[in-house]
Amino acid sequence: MPHPLLTPELLATALPHAILHPALDSALPPCFNSISSDTRSLQPGALFVALSGPNFDANRFVPDAARLGAAGIIASRKPDAPLPCPLWVVEEPLQAMSQLALQWRRLLNPQIIGITGSSGKTTVKEMCGAILATRHRSAMTRGNLNNHIGVPLTLLSSPPDRTHLVVEMGMSAPGEIAHLAQLAEPDVGIITNIMAAHAGGFGEADEASTLDAIADAKGELASWMPPTGCMVLPADDGRFKRLRSKADCPVISFGSRASLADCSYGPISLGEAGMQFTLQTPHGEIGITLQAVGEHAVRNATAAAAACQQLGLPLQSIAQGLSRFQPGAGRGAIVKTASGMRLIDDTYNANPGAMEAAFQALSQLATPQHRVVVIGDMLELGEQSAHYHAGLAEPLHRWGIQRIFTAGPQMRALHDALSEQPDIQCHHQDDPAAWLGRLAAELSPQDTVLVKGSRGMRMERIVNDLK
Repeated sequence: MPHPLLTPELLATALPHAILHPALDSALPPCFNSISSDTRSLQPGALFVALSGPNFDANRFVPDAARLGAAGIIASRKPDAPLPCPLWVVEEPLQAMSQLALQWRRLLNPQIIGITGSSGKTTVKEMCGAILATRHRSAMTRGNLNNHIGVPLTLLSSPPDRTHLVVEMGMSAPGEIAHLAQLAEPDVGIITNIMAAHAGGFGEADEASTLDAIADAKGELASWMPPTGCMVLPADDGRFKRLRSKADCPVISFGSRASLADCSYGPISLGEAGMQFTLQTPHGEIGITLQAVGEHAVRNATAAAAACQQLGLPLQSIAQGLSRFQPGAGRGAIVKTASGMRLIDDTYNANPGAMEAAFQALSQLATPQHRVVVIGDMLELGEQSAHYHAGLAEPLHRWGIQRIFTAGPQMRALHDALSEQPDIQCHHQDDPAAWLGRLAAELSPQDTVLVKGSRGMRMERIVNDLK
C-alpha cells in the first residue's frame, strides 16, 4: 500500500475556507515534499507558510519563497504580482498550519509519545527515539521545536513511512499544553517532573502555589489523554497525586526503587562505560548501561523505558536503545580539555531543580576539592527569582561543592547568601563574558567543572573558552 502524501487535495480538506489563487499556469503540484516557515531553509518543492509575528509581516517573504522554488504558499494576503505557484489565502496562517498538521497526523496515524515537564523533556525525547529506532521506523521533534509553531512543524515534517513519533511539548503559560496535546493526540504521555521553570508566567505569591499551578498546566497533557491511552508520571515528585488525578486513562509511575514505582531503577554504579543500573518493570528487569552522568539521567531513562514498554518494546530493545543514547551539547555532555580538565556542558537551560540535579551529578564525578561550578542566572522565575537563586546555597552545601563562580545579576543573590560562609570560595561577575579568559587561571587539570545557566545567559561561551 503506497504511503500517503502531503497534497493540495489534503490541504483543501483541512482548510475548506482557504481561498485558492492558482499559479500562472493554473497547475497544482502533485504533492509537497516538505514544509517550511523560514525562507532561509526552504527547499524547492516545499509548502511555505508565512507566519507573521508581533514585529514582522511574513507576507513580504512570499515572493522570495516563490523564487526559491516553493511548490505552494499559505499566507494571509495575496501579493500584488502573480506567483509561479499556487497560493492559499487564510485569515490566520498559524491556525491553518495547525489544522493541516492535525489532518496529516490522523492520516499517517503513527503511535505517538508526547512529552512535557519542567526539565529533561529533550533528553527523554532522545532516549525514546533511540529505543524506538531499534525496532521501528520512527521520527521525533528536531532540536527543541516544542511550542505552538514547533509541534505542527514536527507533525507535518514526519515522513509518511514512519510508524512511531516522539513529540516534545513545551510551555510558558497555562493552556499551551492542552493545545499541543489536541494537535498531537498522543497514545502515551510523559510528564518528566514539576519544577519552578517559567515560574514568571504564573504569577503566584509563593513557591507551593507556583508549583501547583505548573503541575496543573503540565497536567493538561493527562487531561487530554483518551481512556485508551496511558500516562507515565513521576512517582517521587511532590505533585504526583495531583497529576494522577487529572488522568482518565491508565497511569504508569516511574522513579527510584524507594518510590515503589511501577517502573523503577535500582542502585547506580559509575564505571568507565558510564552508569549501570537495574531497570525493574511490570514485565521483568534488565541491566542498563547509560552513557550519561547523574541520577536525573537514570530517572529520565526510566521514564523513556516505561513509555516505550507501553508501545510493546521488549526489555532487550530498551536496553539496546538506551546504551546508544549520548547527551547532546549543552545537555550534560562531558568534554575533556587539552589540559585534561573535565567540563560538564549543561548550558542549554536551567531552573532550580535542574541545578540541584546537576550538582548531584558533579559530586559523583569528582572529589570535593576538585568540584567547581560556573553558573549563570536562571531566567523567567518572576518575583521569586531572588528566593530561588539564594536557595541554591543549600544543595551546593549538601553536595559538597565549595568552589563557585557565579554570573549574572540574579546570581548576586546566591553570591550574597554564600559570602559569609568561611569554607566557600565564591566569586561573582554580573556579565558572564567577564569570566572569559580569566577562569582558566583559577582551575587545575584535576578539576571537574560544571557550567550551567539559562539559555539567554549564553554560558556555552565559557565552555568554549575553557576547552
